[in-house]
Amino acid sequence: TAPPLLLTRLLGDLLPYLSRRGDGIGVELLSWYHRQFWEASDEFLFGSAWSSPQIQRRHKELADFFSGSWAGRAKPYSAWLSER
Repeated sequence: TAPPLLLTRLLGDLLPYLSRRGDGIGVELLSWYHRQFWEASDEFLFGSAWSSPQIQRRHKELADFFSGSWAGRAKPYSAWLSER
């Protein structure tokens, strides 16, 4: 898990770009406010090819990450990210 102070600072920096909404059962959801963020994340995660196998692979990667199966293991890292 990330340190709470880091998450607080990150959320503070991103807050102008986020929208808060309820899900109907009392849970608050955060989502991107601008459509361009959605488009950029889609392009980053799926590229220009929206093929079903690629979407399923990304979905599995995200599910594995948030389920904790990556805890205590090295995460895959792309050299492309270090250039940003």
